[in-house]
Amino acid sequence: MNNESINAINNATRINANSKKYQQQAHAYLKAELGMDDEQVTGILKTLSSPLKETLRSVDAAYKKKNSEEIAETAHSLKGALLNLGLDELAELAKMIELSAAGKQISHEKNLAYLHDALQHM
Repeated sequence: MNNESINAINNATRINANSKKYQQQAHAYLKAELGMDDEQVTGILKTLSSPLKETLRSVDAAYKKKNSEEIAETAHSLKGALLNLGLDELAELAKMIELSAAGKQISHEKNLAYLHDALQHM
């Protein structure tokens, strides 16, 4: 196996682990905050998964159009959704994207990529 293959496997493993970590974090947060059982929280997360990923896709679309106002607006919505799930670390990334766009600096590809990876299993 060459170095490129090893790096790709390590990357995929890291992404998968991070994504599961955030899914578990949101699950624990909602369970504690809402006083629901595991099955109820799992249902809520499944329900919220599509709108959350759609909001992230909206941030991507605005980023591709280089529309800083739309980036800031959609990143702000994403930040709120992430905070409601107890995903403060990811919400901070969305906030960085929002503030960057508000300052007309569109340069957060890595933050967007990390958010995609983190929310993969949500």
